[in-house]
Amino acid sequence: MTRRVLALDLGNTQLKVGVMEAGRLVAGGRLSTDRRRTADEYGVLLWHLVRESGPTEAVLSSVVPPLTEVVRAAVAQYLGIPTRVVGVDLAPGLELDVDAPEEVGADRIVNGLGALAVHAPPIIVVSFGTATTFDALDPRGAFVGGAIAPGVGIAVDALFEAAAKLPRVELKAPRRAIGRSTADNLRSGIVFGYASLVDGMVQRMRSELGSGAWVVGTGGLMAPIAAACTAFDALDPELALRGLERLALGGDGGG
Repeated sequence: MTRRVLALDLGNTQLKVGVMEAGRLVAGGRLSTDRRRTADEYGVLLWHLVRESGPTEAVLSSVVPPLTEVVRAAVAQYLGIPTRVVGVDLAPGLELDVDAPEEVGADRIVNGLGALAVHAPPIIVVSFGTATTFDALDPRGAFVGGAIAPGVGIAVDALFEAAAKLPRVELKAPRRAIGRSTADNLRSGIVFGYASLVDGMVQRMRSELGSGAWVVGTGGLMAPIAAACTAFDALDPELALRGLERLALGGDGGG
């Protein structure tokens, strides 16, 4: 019987949804993370996204505890399939060689598993979400730590709230680093500034992991920043979904 895994990656900004079959995305989309939504509301939205793809099981990673059971109930009621939760019903499946393994977020675990599904370590994963996270997998494939920076969305919102006279601009790279208008000054500072942050952090982490570390970018806010970076070997919007599928198919349950 074909196993189609409904992979659910619940972050602070978005719920990423994908039905995966043998590493291939069959159906999916993104929903905004809204703590006010009920299980019925999430259930209807999920049903419309994936009803025709026929998922046989679901696996959920969540960094939003108040919504974890809401989403699980939505899947059970509207799709009629069980949902296993990473770290609760399903063992992480990734060695966490850090000082406090219990503090590592499920999102970082599944990103690491997704990267290992397509490339040999050492690997650096850069995820552009509410936070910009840098995850380091050593030559053994173990998660050995990383870095967390404010996400570009948070930084931009803080800038415009604190400086009311600055205009909001579309996030796209300007032609030059030296902007000749306020809008291009902002685009340069945000896009090139974050790109430089990413390239600089990757360079530092590569010097610790080894210069041959493969670098992959992912996350909902990836596009405008990653395009201005030089560090990436690959960009993979489905990285977390790949990791969730790998965990669901390779895991044996048990926390």
